[in-house]
Amino acid sequence: MGGHKFEKMKTRNINTTILGSVLFFLTSFAFAHPTGNMVTIGENVLWSYIIPINDPNHFACVMIWTKGYEPKAYIQSEYAASDYMLYTKQNEIYIIERRFLKASDEFHIRVLKSANGSQPKIIWDWFKDDYKIGEGGFFMLSDNQMVFGKYPEIYSLEKGEQPTEYFEFDNPIKKIRAVEHNKILLLGENSCYLVQQNGNIIKQWVTSLTLLWKMHQ
Repeated sequence: MGGHKFEKMKTRNINTTILGSVLFFLTSFAFAHPTGNMVTIGENVLWSYIIPINDPNHFACVMIWTKGYEPKAYIQSEYAASDYMLYTKQNEIYIIERRFLKASDEFHIRVLKSANGSQPKIIWDWFKDDYKIGEGGFFMLSDNQMVFGKYPEIYSLEKGEQPTEYFEFDNPIKKIRAVEHNKILLLGENSCYLVQQNGNIIKQWVTSLTLLWKMHQ
């Protein structure tokens, strides 16, 4: 009897964790700069922002906030019309920095990495970006390979190579987010999916926050 109760509580905790990830996934983009996102690492919250606001020649920055302290700029781009997109993995922060080259009408990106609070260092230097990588979410499989969402597909990109399809999925995908236990959340047109790395669906929800909450009461 006690074991059954423990398993039930364990399952409920897992569902609550997944629900929290789904809610954060669906709302984090709303609180950051529209191109960027919001992440947490330890006691810190980081989000993409711009300086100055409502200026097409803005400079991207990443803001950081820790409880008890005022928010401050963690990193700021040197380039106008720039953006940052974020991903955390344990104590590591991966940052995609994007800039627009007006002369050639092209977007270029690079990837930076910070470990244990160190100053971000470049791990992928600038390259042309035809996919607006990071806008639909991304995560790093290693320092040399990333996975990103670009409507309606999910792509894999190895450093110095061209993007390839990561896995086939029957429905168009708007955004992706890596979650615990090597799983991925996919945001579709009307549903959110928890999937394995090969795209097999573990769970599916309609994208109504009210219904999601009721399902996990």
